[in-house]
Amino acid sequence: MTKLSNKQIPWVALIIESLIAVIILAITSDQIPLMNVAVFAQLIAMLLSAFAALEAAKAAVGFGLKRWIPILGICTASYILIISLFNIIKFGISFSFLSIFSIGLIAAIITSLWNKRIGHKTF
Repeated sequence: MTKLSNKQIPWVALIIESLIAVIILAITSDQIPLMNVAVFAQLIAMLLSAFAALEAAKAAVGFGLKRWIPILGICTASYILIISLFNIIKFGISFSFLSIFSIGLIAAIITSLWNKRIGHKTF
């Protein structure tokens, strides 16, 4: 599951992302929810990457990254994320978006509870 594609992306992530897109297209013929979910997911990934870069810049001496660059990334991702949320609300929260979001939230809660049960640290 950790094999990477030629673009250094885990192949399981590519398959799961494709399955999610196919499920959304099968549930609804309107592609606006698919676009909203895709943009929302990309922005969350961008925001988390910017936070990780900020933490790396704080933690590592001589990391070679100015702190203002990740801060600018956080501001940009947050701004576009707010616009994306307004678009989701404007076009209506679709069943497909709610179902995927709920499944992800439930999976995160179960994983967190499982890790606490077996004694792993969670972030």
